[in-house]
Amino acid sequence: FGRWAAVVGEDIAAHAEPTALRDGTLHVAAESTAWATQLRLLQTQLLAKIAAAVGNGVVTQLRITGPNAPS
Repeated sequence: FGRWAAVVGEDIAAHAEPTALRDGTLHVAAESTAWATQLRLLQTQLLAKIAAAVGNGVVTQLRITGPNAPS
């Protein structure tokens, strides 16, 4: 989590942050529904960047939520 900005870039890191990693799923909280939608569109590229940084298979999917999302 400490390398989030370096992995995904400063722009994305300014609007979204990782909250948990469970069973290969990285949970990411976006600051707005617009950013959540944008991150979902970039999901494949984000997974590739994360795999390059931490290794293949560590993060296999993203769960992106916006503000006030149900738990």
